[in-house]
Amino acid sequence: VYRILIVDDEPMALYSAAHAFPWTRFGFDEPVTTTNPRTALEWLQSQTFDAALVDIRMPDLSGIDLIRIGKEEGLSTVFLVLSGYSDFEYVQTVLRLRAFDYCLKPILPDAAEAVLTRLSKLLHARRSASDPDIIAAMSHATPLRRLFGLRGLPVPEGTLSMALVSAPQPEALPGMLTGFRN
Repeated sequence: VYRILIVDDEPMALYSAAHAFPWTRFGFDEPVTTTNPRTALEWLQSQTFDAALVDIRMPDLSGIDLIRIGKEEGLSTVFLVLSGYSDFEYVQTVLRLRAFDYCLKPILPDAAEAVLTRLSKLLHARRSASDPDIIAAMSHATPLRRLFGLRGLPVPEGTLSMALVSAPQPEALPGMLTGFRN
C-alpha cells in the first residue's frame, strides 16, 4: 500500500484533489491532506510518503519549494504537481527538479487514472528493486521457501517455481492466468 500526501492551500481544491483520483484502486491508502505547506514539509521530513501531490502557488512555501527541499534532503518521495496554472516557466522549473508529472486543475477522470497508472508502476518497481529478499531470490536462486516464510506466507508443499506476471490493471490478472496449472 502506498502513502500519498496532498498539499493545497485552498480547502475546496484540496478536497477535490483528494477525491478526483481513484487512489484505492491503484494501491494507495486514503490521502493524507493539509492546507499548510509548512505542516506538509514537517510531515515529509518526519514520515514516509511514497508520493506527494502539491499545488504550485501557496503562501510561505510554494510547491516548487517543497519539491526543491525534498530533493535537497534526499527524500525518496515522488512529487507531482496539480496546478491551475499552465505557465510554461512553472512547468519548466518542475521538470528541472525532476517531478513526476505536472497536471492541470481540474483534472479529468481519464487523466487522473493515467497518472495513477504510471505512478503506481513506478512505485511498484522501486519497492521491488529495493527488496533484498526478492532481489536475492531472483538473481541468486535463493530458495523461495525462505522468501515465503519471511513474508509470513504459507509455504506450499512440493517444488516451488516463480513466474513474474505483469498486467496494465490488477483486475486483468485472473483472466491472464486462465489455463495456468501448477
